[in-house]
Amino acid sequence: QNSVEIWVRQLASNTNVELLTADRIAGLGFDKSGESLLFVKGDPSALYRVSLIGGVPTKLIDGLEGKFAVSPDGSQIAFIREVVNRDGQREFSLHVANSDGRNERTLLVRAHPDKLDVPIWSSDGQSIICAHGNSAAGSQDVGVRRLRTGGWHDGGAAAAGAAEPD
Repeated sequence: QNSVEIWVRQLASNTNVELLTADRIAGLGFDKSGESLLFVKGDPSALYRVSLIGGVPTKLIDGLEGKFAVSPDGSQIAFIREVVNRDGQREFSLHVANSDGRNERTLLVRAHPDKLDVPIWSSDGQSIICAHGNSAAGSQDVGVRRLRTGGWHDGGAAAAGAAEPD
């Protein structure tokens, strides 16, 4: 089986640093400070953080699907989780947790065939845009979850930020 290696080139010292080796990486991104790399690996999957100078990765959040986004101020992480509920149906849920993995909150749940996908933070950190729709038919729309009010707006003007305030 092939493994994936993630390396970083330190420009100041002109050296290469191996950050991690894994069987599979499902998501990858920098934290807002630019000092750490966030990644999803494992089966079951988990989100980890590792310093760009190397070291042991720290597990932050269990059970996410690989699609995550860090808030503009770096204090929170939005992510999608897929589970099989007690009725045997697949459920997709949008969650937010502090950047250290604590204080996880569920914002939205959809049951199959509806799917949630690809969370993206608004530039002010007050809303999360998320693709959603019928995964079996292959069509998806975009919705906005407003964190302050808890409102959910499907597609169209809401996704473009032109919706009436909650």
